[in-house]
Amino acid sequence: MNAAQIKRRVRLTSGLWSDCIPLEELQTPVLNPSDDFWDVGSQDINIRFTQEDFDAKLIVMYSQGIGFYVMYGTAEQWSNGEYLIAVSSATQSRLATEIWVGGDKATIPRRLLIAPEECWEVVATFWETGDSCSQVHWEPVSEELYCIEDA
Repeated sequence: MNAAQIKRRVRLTSGLWSDCIPLEELQTPVLNPSDDFWDVGSQDINIRFTQEDFDAKLIVMYSQGIGFYVMYGTAEQWSNGEYLIAVSSATQSRLATEIWVGGDKATIPRRLLIAPEECWEVVATFWETGDSCSQVHWEPVSEELYCIEDA
């Protein structure tokens, strides 16, 4: 397979898909998150990577000042509800935190939010290869993953 056969599509918080956003344009909202970017629209970055028969999607959401909630999967994994969630290497805390998902608030454990540097590594790896980043710990989506402890 060669790079000419790779197709990348990005949907930012505006909700519009684009085939021509350079990787560098994603760096600011990930490494220097600000309310100007994340407080509008659907509040996520959605990236599709297609190469011949391979199709994968990465979704990135930001929780104000805490970190990024990142989901990865191939088209088949997504359709079967078997995608992966990045898990923080910095904290294993299951204390509750809120995040906006598709315009609605959701409560998740803090350990599902990764640092900006980890998130950028995931985005850059996905952009280049369509794969999840091996430097980040991933777990399959499950009810157990979302268990929350009381404070």
